[in-house]
Amino acid sequence: MVAAPLLFTARTAVMNGLILSSMLLYIGLAFFAQHNPILSKNLVDIILYGVLSMFLTATMMRSKLQRILYHKEMETLEVSKRESQERILNYERFLTDMVRYAASEENPDKVLNQLVEYIGQRMTADRAYIFEQNDRGTFDNTYEWCKVGVPKEKDNLQDVPYEGIIETWFAQYQKSNNVIIHDIEECKKTNEAIYERLKPQGVNTLVTGPIKINGKMVGFYGVDNPPEEKLHEISNQINMIEFMISFMIRLRDNADALEHSALYDQLTDCKNRKALDWAYTEKLEKYFPLAVVMCDLNGLKEINDQKGHDAGDKFIVQTAQTLKSVFGKRHVYRLGGDEFIAVLPNITHPAFQKLLETAKSQLGATASLGTTISGTKDTDFESLLKAADAEMYENKKQYYIVTGKDRRKHSL
Repeated sequence: MVAAPLLFTARTAVMNGLILSSMLLYIGLAFFAQHNPILSKNLVDIILYGVLSMFLTATMMRSKLQRILYHKEMETLEVSKRESQERILNYERFLTDMVRYAASEENPDKVLNQLVEYIGQRMTADRAYIFEQNDRGTFDNTYEWCKVGVPKEKDNLQDVPYEGIIETWFAQYQKSNNVIIHDIEECKKTNEAIYERLKPQGVNTLVTGPIKINGKMVGFYGVDNPPEEKLHEISNQINMIEFMISFMIRLRDNADALEHSALYDQLTDCKNRKALDWAYTEKLEKYFPLAVVMCDLNGLKEINDQKGHDAGDKFIVQTAQTLKSVFGKRHVYRLGGDEFIAVLPNITHPAFQKLLETAKSQLGATASLGTTISGTKDTDFESLLKAADAEMYENKKQYYIVTGKDRRKHSL
């Protein structure tokens, strides 16, 4: 890029010298002929000699000019070739590393963490990150890498609204597929909102690019404070970074969907029996103390018989929502039919009793509960289930006695 003006300058200087020297030679010969009687008689010959001299001079200077230009062009081509080869090698190394990270780990979530770390380190940045749009329409910082000594911002960057900085960047992505900030102080003049958002985070330079799934922008990634020489490099690799991150997010979401389908009940969105078996197949030391709550709905068969199965399903869903609101969604499992279980690891007796009273108050007579809590660290999970189930069975009997219903007509 620098060589072109140099070549133009060299060509102009030589041609100007050629024209000037030829004009001076011709004027000198003409002046000499006017003051020389002998030569003036042969003015035509003198002019021919002048033209011949001009031609010879031009030929020699053109040859010299061609040699100069040739060497300059060869130097330019060589530099351009080396720069092009270096860019290709850098891109190939970058691509190879990205693929290697993607293939080194079966868990897409871990791969995304590794990719963010790799991008941040390669770009000599202070921080690298990914933001994704959540179900509420706001954006969460889902992945983050920070250089040693740089404070983490992930926890402070949840539920970031679309309006404002993200909206501005998304509009820019439509035009150039990236946003580059060479100096945050310039933003103070052009977009004070961006300046006020980024400056407190210690951002001085920045590059961001979109994350697209099926052509729709669902988030963005970025690096904070890469050095100036890295800004151009990362801008050239935006498309590759976008592809790898988008690809791994799709894999992660597909894996999550498959896992959810295998481990969650479709009707209530509670974890199922398989999830329970996977969660507590090992010894319970790390979960101690561990509490178990067995829950069996009262009157489900009667509701199904009198009001239909849609009403029965609604009753099941309402009970599941109550259990999840009290004990937490990740602790509630549907064992099948009208049976649920809540498993609460690392909970104290007072805390467990408080939750249990809340559950009894909200469920009322709609369910029978049986509970137990591990007394020693060597208690096995099966024993806890049997103890809770036995208490639930007794409470179920009391329900039928109190209501005066014939249990044989309303079998479990």
